[in-house]
Amino acid sequence: MTRIAVILAFALTACVLDEATEADIAEVESEATIPPPVTELADNQYVTISGAAGSIRYFKIEVPAGYDHLLTYRTNVPARIGADVYVKRGGFPSATSYDCRALDGSTAPCRIDYPAAGTYYILVKGTGTNGYSNMSLHADYQHTYSPIANNTSRSIWNSYGYDLFYKLAVPSGTGSVSFKFTLDPNDDGAVDLVVNHGAFATATAYDCKRWIDWDQSVVTATCTFTNPAAGTYYVGLLGHDTKYVGTFSASYRWGTSTTTTTSTLN
Repeated sequence: MTRIAVILAFALTACVLDEATEADIAEVESEATIPPPVTELADNQYVTISGAAGSIRYFKIEVPAGYDHLLTYRTNVPARIGADVYVKRGGFPSATSYDCRALDGSTAPCRIDYPAAGTYYILVKGTGTNGYSNMSLHADYQHTYSPIANNTSRSIWNSYGYDLFYKLAVPSGTGSVSFKFTLDPNDDGAVDLVVNHGAFATATAYDCKRWIDWDQSVVTATCTFTNPAAGTYYVGLLGHDTKYVGTFSASYRWGTSTTTTTSTLN
């Protein structure tokens, strides 16, 4: 504060001899803007912090490309946490400028889906009358959909009640991309194959959905996209709370056709 006062006093003194220019004003303003201290976090690194009501603390985390989620958690706190959390990519967040927030009273994480690569800044602001004490904070970027390569083929033995998720990056210029699941004929079970381009694949959000049911003698499902758009294709094997055993495969092939992207049933 003393430094800013000295700079301002110097600028005002200069005005007696000559009118301050826009450059002079910009120099004073830049000197007066002092960035707050920022603590850098590694992926899934836990820090224990405390803060009074109205206090602010900043953190940051570098997020690589290609992850499904960035989750910022507050844990080891009672139901009334005593802190608001704001997260923003590429700049300091505030109560009015953020990409996600988790407010006092909620135990849910601050969640960003499909986070672009870059620096994410985290603001922790004390609330209420007492703020927060010994709160555990951590940020975690993660995959829900496991990345797979072209020409992937893998055997699946999935337990009851679990779904499996994959994603395949498809470059431009391909002629087709196919996803296939074949149930082992020696095992019963039921599974939905769902595929979505550019967004998570779920039971209600998909570009292609095929079902397999051993009891109905349907043991193979295929989703094929002709002349597919480039990007990430998200795949879900949704098991209807049953065990399923079989083989999953995914592959794209190069082509030069320019017809419209479609999905076909095999």
